[in-house]
Amino acid sequence: MNIMHIVQGFPPKAYGGTEMVAYNLALYQVKRHNVSVFTRIEDFSKENDMIEEYNIGNIHVKGMINNFPQKNILKNQRLINRAAEKYLEQFINEKKPDIVIVEHTIGLSVNLLSIIHSKNIPILYIITDWWLICPRIQLFNKNNQLCTGPGILKCGSCFSHPFSWKRNRLTLLAFFIFRNILIKNRLKPVKRFVVGSEYIKQSYLKTGIIPAEKIDVIPFGIDTSFVESFKRNPHNSLRFGYIGTILPHKGLHILIPAFNRFKSKDVTLSLYGNDRVSPEYTNYLKSLAKHPNIKFMGPFKEGYLSEVLSNIDVLVLPSIGHESFGLVIREAHAVGIPVIIPKFGALLEAIEDGKGGLFFNIGDVDDLFSKMKSLVVEPKLLDKISSSIPRVKSFKEYGEEIDKVIETIIRE
Repeated sequence: MNIMHIVQGFPPKAYGGTEMVAYNLALYQVKRHNVSVFTRIEDFSKENDMIEEYNIGNIHVKGMINNFPQKNILKNQRLINRAAEKYLEQFINEKKPDIVIVEHTIGLSVNLLSIIHSKNIPILYIITDWWLICPRIQLFNKNNQLCTGPGILKCGSCFSHPFSWKRNRLTLLAFFIFRNILIKNRLKPVKRFVVGSEYIKQSYLKTGIIPAEKIDVIPFGIDTSFVESFKRNPHNSLRFGYIGTILPHKGLHILIPAFNRFKSKDVTLSLYGNDRVSPEYTNYLKSLAKHPNIKFMGPFKEGYLSEVLSNIDVLVLPSIGHESFGLVIREAHAVGIPVIIPKFGALLEAIEDGKGGLFFNIGDVDDLFSKMKSLVVEPKLLDKISSSIPRVKSFKEYGEEIDKVIETIIRE
């Protein structure tokens, strides 16, 4: 079978949650099928719309440069990109896919779905975030607050400059009406949608953008190959850690003040993630860090996850935003590391409280410190939650579940 993936980034050019879902699924599929990938590449050393092609093993990747040169939401090529449409049509004619799996179209074009449909090729859409209903992707507004869901007025004011909202209101409102109608229309030909959690499924059902009968909840698996090389580094301190993006919706401004309350120096907090995405936020976090054992470790290279986890005893995810799944929780669980996570969103589906981790009230510094402290003063509690970690699904198992969805689509 010829399978094509469409995703907004792909290794080794980009490593994010969505990118890794597409990458691992492609690696699983290429063992038995012909697999190709159409993707966006960010590379400021190259001109926009240039094509770059490369291979990862037997996976043929065709990438188009899109550095989002326009900041204007109406012109920045996040939603519609004519060059991407032209290149995809050429790529489809070359590869002749039997099915196209779409993981993300940001920076490519939502119109790609129409091009695929026009050639009578079935589409499977794997949803990993809220891009289809939120231009900010994470339902987290410009004031760094949770958004309960899209609305024309809300979205318009969220994207406007405070001094230009009145002047540009009609233009912005028209754009968001157009965006919603366009996306809903383009999604109609999609045969099946797959999401990683019940939470994100319900988010989409509330908007009416996707029919309930078309959505399957299939929790993601993880690449467990790193487990073989994992070896815990012995340490006298209790080592807390964070792995993820350094952005406001990840809630590190909740975690750092909580950790500052420890009087003891027998605890450490290591923060792993790209701290250059938002320099302003990173500098703010560094100004908050008063405890001497808070360390900003920066990003780590692909393939070093095992080494990073070997220096963490408890993973803390202090997110104040919507989370669609929580891959890093499963990665920590795969090597026996418990977690402390907010009692909110899809993270509620990751653990039962006290089994594999502890919940704290979202955004609550006091409650987060209380949960962290309990593991310091009660070693038996740490042993208890560590020994009750649930089994982690491998990506091979996930791939087999996607196989069944594809078989159903092809038979229809």
